[in-house]
Amino acid sequence: MIRSEAAGRLMSRIFWDTNLFIYLLEDYGALSKRVAEVRKRMTARRDQLYTSTLSLGEILVKPARPAMKQEFKSLSTR
Repeated sequence: MIRSEAAGRLMSRIFWDTNLFIYLLEDYGALSKRVAEVRKRMTARRDQLYTSTLSLGEILVKPARPAMKQEFKSLSTR
């Protein structure tokens, strides 16, 4: 996590690996709920979410649900 000054306030740049996206996009019970809570707080703080092209490839190679690709795109533009 890197903290930087933006518009007079601190914000974080946070890297997510594949497993966090999978928990967020699929139903893993308590893990999915926890990751959703973390993402909601990140959005409220206006933190920047980063990931790697390798993670993107792992997530999008075979979506469990047809709508997952669109859900992932919406996450990456928030």
